Amino acid sequence: MIRKIFVFLAWIAVAGYCQVPADDLERLAESDETVDDNSLFEQLDQLARRPIDLNRATTQELAELPIPSVVSAKILNYRIKHGPFQSIEDLLKIRGLSAYLPQIQPFIVIEPPAAKIHASGRHRLRNKTAKSSDQFFLASQVYNRLRVEWKKTACGILIEKDAGEAAFDDFVTGHIISEPVTGMRIILGDYTVEAGRGLVFGGPFSLPLGTDPMTPAKLKRTGAFPFLSANENFPFRGAALQFHRGPLLLCVFGSDKRRDASIEEGQVVSLPEDGLHRTPAELRRRKALRECSEGMALLYNPFQNLRLGAATLQNRFFAPFADEEYGKPRKFTGNKNRLGSLFGEFILEDVALFGEAAWCMAGGTAWTFGALGNGADYDWILIRRRYSPDFFSFYASAFGEPKANNQEGFYLGGEYRLSPVLQASFYYDQAKKMSVFQPSGAIGDVLMIGLQAKFSKMTVRSRLKLRKRSENVKTLDKFGNLVSAEAEEQRGTWRTEMEVRPHRFITVRNAVELSFASRATRRLGDGSLLSCRLQMNMRSLRMSVGSSFFDASNYALRFYQPESDFPGALPLVMLYGQGVRSYAVLAAKIFALTLSAKYEQTVYRYRPAGGNDDNRRISLQMDWQW
Repeated sequence: MIRKIFVFLAWIAVAGYCQVPADDLERLAESDETVDDNSLFEQLDQLARRPIDLNRATTQELAELPIPSVVSAKILNYRIKHGPFQSIEDLLKIRGLSAYLPQIQPFIVIEPPAAKIHASGRHRLRNKTAKSSDQFFLASQVYNRLRVEWKKTACGILIEKDAGEAAFDDFVTGHIISEPVTGMRIILGDYTVEAGRGLVFGGPFSLPLGTDPMTPAKLKRTGAFPFLSANENFPFRGAALQFHRGPLLLCVFGSDKRRDASIEEGQVVSLPEDGLHRTPAELRRRKALRECSEGMALLYNPFQNLRLGAATLQNRFFAPFADEEYGKPRKFTGNKNRLGSLFGEFILEDVALFGEAAWCMAGGTAWTFGALGNGADYDWILIRRRYSPDFFSFYASAFGEPKANNQEGFYLGGEYRLSPVLQASFYYDQAKKMSVFQPSGAIGDVLMIGLQAKFSKMTVRSRLKLRKRSENVKTLDKFGNLVSAEAEEQRGTWRTEMEVRPHRFITVRNAVELSFASRATRRLGDGSLLSCRLQMNMRSLRMSVGSSFFDASNYALRFYQPESDFPGALPLVMLYGQGVRSYAVLAAKIFALTLSAKYEQTVYRYRPAGGNDDNRRISLQMDWQW
C-alpha cells in the first residue's frame, strides 16, 4: 500500500508539468453521503440563463446568489453609497467579496441582454450494457427537458424514466410561470416553496457535510420557484401566487398531488423518496397516496439590513399513517399536519444574526439560531439547533437533519485566507439524539480541517475528515437471532489533490485518499483511492478522461468520488470493493447544438456482497438552444 502511494505521488510530480481549476460545484457536492444535487443544478442553471442585473437587483433577487446574506447586503449597500456598478470588477472594491466573485460571476451582469424568445432542450440517455436488444429500453435511463421563455413568461416540461422502469413517461413534471405586472408572479404546475432556515420549507443548499464550511450560510431565499428537476416526491403541484411590493413579499399556494407510499391495511407504512418504479412492489406504491397542501410565506424588510418573516403549511393525506413503521414507533401519525414558523435576520456590517422557530399541531417544536461573519480575510458561521421528537415536517430541509426531527446540536465552521496563496478551512458539527425511543438521522461528531494553496497554474488541496457516529448495525443476539442494534462507528478520511493547468486548454487533477474505520472495539480496516483526471477545454470541443484505483474491502471504508459528466450533472460515484473505475467524456458544440457522449466502466478484482454492480454504461446527451 505504501509503495503504491509513493509511486503515485512521484507520478503526480511528473504530471504536474503537463489540471481546469476545480469546479466550485464539485467542491460543494463532495461529501461522505450520496447527494442528489439535481435541484441545486436546476437553480444554478436558471441563474445562468437569466443572470441577475447588479444595478437593478432587489434584496430578494440578490438572495438567490450562492453567497452568504451578509455578502449580498454588502453588494446592495455599496450600490446605494457609490452608485451603479460600471463593471463586474467593481465588486473587488467591496471588502470580503473577492473570495466569492468566482462563484457568482456566471450569474451576474451589468447590462442584461434585450428580452427575446429563448428555447432550450436537453435530451439524455444512459444505458447499462444490455444483453439483448429487447432489454435496451428497459435498462436505459431517459431524460427529456424543454424550456421556452419570452419576456416575463416561461414554461417547461420534463419527462424522465429511471433504468429498470418500463414506462417512458414514468415521471412528468412541468410548469407555466408569468409575471403579468411588476411585483406579481403566478406559477401553475409544479413548484417549490422556500422560507427561513428550512424548518417548514427547504431549499437545494441543504446538503450533507462536504468540504465547503460556508454551505449552511447559503439557505436564504423566500418565495415560490418553478420546479423542473427529477426529484419526484419533492415539489408541490397546483398554483402559487406571489406579490412583492416595496418591503413586503407574500406568497400563497395550494397543491393537490399524488405521491409514492407503501400502504398496508388502509394505513400508510412509509413514504419512499427514491422515485423508483421497477418491481411489482415498487409499482404498487407508485402514486398511491393523495396529498393536499396549502400555505403561505411572508417576508418583510422594514429596514435595509433587517428581514422578518413567517411561514405556514397544512398537509392533508387521504389515508392515515400507521403507529409503527416496520416495527419502530412513527414520528407522525394521523392524516393531517399543520406547521408554522417565524424567522428573521439582522445584518450589521460584517456580521449577520439569523434564526427560525417552528411548531406543529402535535405540540412539537424546532428552532435554529446562528451568526455568520465576513471579513477581508475570513468567513465564519455558528449554528445552534434543536428539533424535538414530536416535531415533523414533510418538506423541511433543515441543516444537520433534513427532516428536522429528534436532534439537537451545533455547528461551527470558517475559512481564513492566510495569504494570497494559502487558505485554511474547518468545521465541527455535533448532533445528539433527544429521545432514544424515536428514530433519528445522522448522530455524532464530525470534524473537517482543510488547507489550500493556489498558485498561478497549480492548486493543491488537502483535507482531513473525522467522524464518530452511532449507526444501526445487524448483530446476533445470545440466541443466534439477527437483530438491529446501535454501535458507535469511527471513520476518517484524508484526501490530497493537486490540480495543474499548464495550458489554458488543459487541466490535470490527481488525488490520493485514505480511509479507516472502526466499530465499537473492532477495527474494520483501511482503504485507499488513487485517481487522475485529464481535461481539455477548447472553444467547441471538450474532452475528459479519468481513472480511479480503489481498495475498500468494507462498506464503512467506501469512497465517494466526484466525476466529470455532462452539462447539468455531477455524479458522486460510490466506490466499494477493490478495482479500477475509468471513464471518458467527449462533447462537441456545433452552433447552437452540443453533443456529448460518455463511456464508464468499473472492473472489480474483489466485489463484496451487495457491492456496486454498475460495471459498464454508455451515455449520450444533446443540448440545444434557440
